[in-house]
Amino acid sequence: MKVLPINLSLKSITGLAQVLKFILVLYVLAFCLKLKKGAVISSVLVVENGYSELSAFWIEKGVAIVLLLSLIGIFFKVTYKLSIWIITAFIVGYALLSYFNGGKAFLELSLISAVSKWWLPLLTSIAINAYYDHKDSLNRGFLFGIQLSIFLIFMSHGIGCFLKNALYIDYIIGFVGDYTPFSIKQYQAEQLLNIIGIIDVIVAVLVLLKPSKSLLYWLIFWGFLTSLLRIVDAGIFNYTEFLIRAPHFGLPIAMLIIWNEKIKAKDYSSSPSLSKS
Repeated sequence: MKVLPINLSLKSITGLAQVLKFILVLYVLAFCLKLKKGAVISSVLVVENGYSELSAFWIEKGVAIVLLLSLIGIFFKVTYKLSIWIITAFIVGYALLSYFNGGKAFLELSLISAVSKWWLPLLTSIAINAYYDHKDSLNRGFLFGIQLSIFLIFMSHGIGCFLKNALYIDYIIGFVGDYTPFSIKQYQAEQLLNIIGIIDVIVAVLVLLKPSKSLLYWLIFWGFLTSLLRIVDAGIFNYTEFLIRAPHFGLPIAMLIIWNEKIKAKDYSSSPSLSKS
């Protein structure tokens, strides 16, 4: 089956490349900051492989330095492809390492959310390549990749709501108690989670089957708000949890760029002046 291209203006290609690079930088920068504080890599090296704490410390910091250099590399034509491969290898490896060596609840949902970002570097590379080559179209698989990522992010979040993730409950109780004149009990927070879960599942399905401009605006708003709650609830020093969720609102922005171009093309083709000519 032939996959038809998506026709885009050079301006939209440029916007896509910039947005996806920005999302990727924020996302990977969050990992660099996690590695600086000490993450799962040093724990695995010390506990399971017998490395000294000093050796594990420097290995983890070395990985963080390589990641930072790779982030710089994506801004240069001669190095962006290599940088993308390094970042992809890290993202996949870190997610699997966290899953197989984690001890917290809802690890399966965390892995699904992580999987949704595995092809973020690839999407970024495709957009950058199109920008450098001055292309005016992208494969429709590119759009599907964005849609699938958004679907997995919001579906995993919705399922977490149905399973009454304690972290979500704490966010609701804390936010209502701190920023409104009302208070909310745990059972009320759980009922609210059910409603949020239903909405998240519905929008996740819609983004695959019947996306729309209003839906994308909602995804941007809700993705940004739920990411920001990590800072609102735990303070500014929890900013890494906000950065690591940049794809939650950044990917809908990238999809909106494509959608706006699609609407323009549709309006242009249906213009009365064009139909007369």
